[in-house]
Amino acid sequence: MRPEAAGRRFPAAGNCLIRRAAPPFNDAVLARNCRVVERNGACRFEAEVSSQATRQERFVPGIEVHYPVAAFPTLGDVWLLALLVPSMYAGEDLRVEAPVSRRILRAARELTRMFGRWHPKILRPVEIEAPQLLPSPAHDENGRTATFFSGGLDSWYSLQRDQDSISALITVKGFDLPTGDRALWPELLRRNREIAAELGKELVVVETDLRQFVDPCQGGFKQPYLGDFWGLYLHGMFLDAVGLCLQSRFCRILVPSSWAYHRLFHWGSHPLIDALLSFSPVEFQHSGAEAGRLDKVRALQSHKLALKHLRVCPVYTPAAYNCCACEKCRRTMLMFHVFGALERVRTFPRPLDLQAFLRDPPAPYLRTLYDGIYEEAVASGQLTLARDIQRLMEDPPPARVPRSERACGWRRWAARMRRSCGKRARALRRLAGFRD
Repeated sequence: MRPEAAGRRFPAAGNCLIRRAAPPFNDAVLARNCRVVERNGACRFEAEVSSQATRQERFVPGIEVHYPVAAFPTLGDVWLLALLVPSMYAGEDLRVEAPVSRRILRAARELTRMFGRWHPKILRPVEIEAPQLLPSPAHDENGRTATFFSGGLDSWYSLQRDQDSISALITVKGFDLPTGDRALWPELLRRNREIAAELGKELVVVETDLRQFVDPCQGGFKQPYLGDFWGLYLHGMFLDAVGLCLQSRFCRILVPSSWAYHRLFHWGSHPLIDALLSFSPVEFQHSGAEAGRLDKVRALQSHKLALKHLRVCPVYTPAAYNCCACEKCRRTMLMFHVFGALERVRTFPRPLDLQAFLRDPPAPYLRTLYDGIYEEAVASGQLTLARDIQRLMEDPPPARVPRSERACGWRRWAARMRRSCGKRARALRRLAGFRD
């Protein structure tokens, strides 16, 4: 960390319920000994990382690819992308002691400026040091295309839209599922293999423990973060880091969009991030941002394979494919219900409970999504459902203060004013030469 940053205090953001203080260390996040290890038919990309901000000051994260890939000269690119946001959160400069391509370095420096403007209270600008620079490898326009595939709404829409050009699906364990999961992962893997086989695609399986080391919401940092760090800041850079590990097999990788172009805000995955990093051997394409959530549901309401295997739940519950209780599950069920297709979705084992929205209202930034659901219900003539949705969006009435408390408050205020006026009057009399 630069000396001028020491001792600074950074106020908390709206979704971070703690006050950030500058950390009491003067070191940098260091990545060295970047290597590829072949183990049991898989290629594991590893690096030795040290940081005084993380709970484990020295650790060896890995990205294990169960697919035949080859090592490449600029292994430092992967760890430059993976560690950029964590180093900005820690306020430590980032030093990568491995070959890095010049294009990725330029893009990473631009990303630090962009993230610093987007989230100035959480992510601080840092310096990036890469002593070993290499020319950027050439991009092969005639290579194959893959897409990240979690089984969710965004993944299915991108797969349906670009199905003819996609050669493989990339499924990652360690992002939405913990690395130690043994209950849900076999079921998810079985379903994704069935999907890939039915569509005639390859399935690329990736396992990584990176998030457990550098996500402050999972205890990776000494300084905790109370909020959705993964969604707001981290997941887009991690996806692109995994994509770089596959550059020997794919020239283009699709990153399914979270938000439509007309709803964009400062989210962890963003068209600008993918565009800046597309000057590498891999072209990252932010896919499906022309469609909103309702548009994607409308496009998939008759897709039999998607309705059979859809998984949207972000809450990890062992052996529960969709919990049907979290906000995202309920919102997706509500959207399919508006289109009359909820009964055809086989992966929601429980019925839709509208009262659950009143008990657990959605976050304010999701208000626009519910506005769209309401408008669709009105347009389709479902007025009863529209009234229920409108009731969900209404702001709760302000808490009523009992009359006795209001009277006590008035008396306290009047007493303070009398004391204040008395003090001022006595001070003016003394100044005028009068004695009390």
